[in-house]
Amino acid sequence: MTVPRLTERQYQAIKNLMFSAKNIRDVVDFLEFHGKSYLKELSIGEAKQLISELVEGEKTRKQVN
Repeated sequence: MTVPRLTERQYQAIKNLMFSAKNIRDVVDFLEFHGKSYLKELSIGEAKQLISELVEGEKTRKQVN
């Protein structure tokens, strides 16, 4: 059984959210935690979780500033 990989739209969303050093570090940490080396290795669910974490982090940072 194969695991469905992230969609092209999810892939582009993650890449678009990697505009700051903080977000890049968060993505790298997420990949390492899940034992992945590349974004394309993420499952649909993992990509959804990562996108949610990045978006929530941005909302939090904007509220602080």
